[in-house]
Amino acid sequence: GRDVIFGGGSILNKTLSIKGQISTESGSALVRIRMNDEVIELEPNSDGSFDTELNILSGGNYIMIDYSDFAGSVELLSKYDASTEHE
Repeated sequence: GRDVIFGGGSILNKTLSIKGQISTESGSALVRIRMNDEVIELEPNSDGSFDTELNILSGGNYIMIDYSDFAGSVELLSKYDASTEHE
């Protein structure tokens, strides 16, 4: 399955930092980032952690988790740098 864990539209361009942790009991999970028409797949590190900085444009921006027979937990922290905001 898939869960949307962050999402929405914006009229402003922003720099967004995300980091998190996937704790897997079984199966696997993959972080999938959609920024308008661009899709990025972000595999977690061997310890389950992930982090990246995104330059999101106005429009629809979503962070999803794709699961494959997954049991466990997913944590996500996101923040944007207000000083990079521009139209």
